[in-house]
Amino acid sequence: MNIPEADQLLTDLNDPALQGEQVERTYEQILAGLVEDGVIELDNKQMTIDPEVHNLLMGCKLSSAITRLDLRAADGQSSVTYGFLSNMQMVEWVWKPAQDQAVLTSFDEFEEMFQVMGNRIELPDPVVSNVNPQSQDTIRTLIQGETLKHLSALAVDSALEKFESLLKEDQHLDQALMQTLAEGFATLEKWGQFEVYTRGREGQPQTIYFIGSIHGNWLFLEGEENGLLTAFKVTEEELVQSLFLLTTRSLSVLSGV
Repeated sequence: MNIPEADQLLTDLNDPALQGEQVERTYEQILAGLVEDGVIELDNKQMTIDPEVHNLLMGCKLSSAITRLDLRAADGQSSVTYGFLSNMQMVEWVWKPAQDQAVLTSFDEFEEMFQVMGNRIELPDPVVSNVNPQSQDTIRTLIQGETLKHLSALAVDSALEKFESLLKEDQHLDQALMQTLAEGFATLEKWGQFEVYTRGREGQPQTIYFIGSIHGNWLFLEGEENGLLTAFKVTEEELVQSLFLLTTRSLSVLSGV
């Protein structure tokens, strides 16, 4: 299954520049860090892994599916949260690059893990004038994947006109929603993507993209037509429910989970 951080680690370990004494120094630094964090014990060069850590890692290894939440904020904070799902246990692995820290937590219930994840997303509350009095799921539009890619590439503090210009060029977009969607991107506070990988379907994750703003929260769902997504204006609760449903639907094709 695709784990970018693991791929990067393998790349680093196979780096031709890391040879000889440099490899040994890197190894010693990693080993010292693992001992300091209580992950392993070192006795006369004999390494013993902590039983609780071993149990968590086995939960990751034997998982039938993996969820990956890449969450970013306008203040520069970011985190990557993995959920390793199996009939043995649910293991959450939170990676915070800025702190160079990883935290593993075991959950007995699938719903409990998603509740914690939902609290972590914590999208901004839209201002009253931007709250739709009708059901939020009535606000939707098609959008090209390329348009979303270009919108996401703009700097967070870019002018509103730049977002409007990109959206006006999208022939699939409901132009009646162009203004509110542009305002959402122009006042972005949180954004990210959520992926579900299942064994037997490597390289084909199910993906949801999302943004959070005082002008409304949006999720972008991939459709059957290549290159097109459907954008929905949602509440934080509806976003978390969508992530939950995407995961349970992916798990439904697996036996024993």
